[in-house]
Amino acid sequence: VTVEGFVGDSAVFSCSIPESDIQDKTEEFSAHLRDDEEKIVCDITGGNRTCADQASEFKNRVETFLEDQKKGNFTFKLNGLQKTDARKYQCHITGPSQNHTITELHVK
Repeated sequence: VTVEGFVGDSAVFSCSIPESDIQDKTEEFSAHLRDDEEKIVCDITGGNRTCADQASEFKNRVETFLEDQKKGNFTFKLNGLQKTDARKYQCHITGPSQNHTITELHVK
């Protein structure tokens, strides 16, 4: 998947599993967003956002949408895009069901 953004804007990294797999068990799933150097962008664990160990370049720039998790959507939003954010990102969902998504971000 390729996502395009502009400096100063936001980019959304979609990371999902079928809603039927969730069945009110969001606390059993985790989602992990990493860049191509395996730097931590942000995590969602047990239904909560946990960005405590994230790489410094992503501090205070990541949003998650906890309400959407009930639908199987573990989306991450990176705000304040910079040219240096242009790279590949990997999202891993773990739990009773799993998924792996690679998104390439282009920043103009």
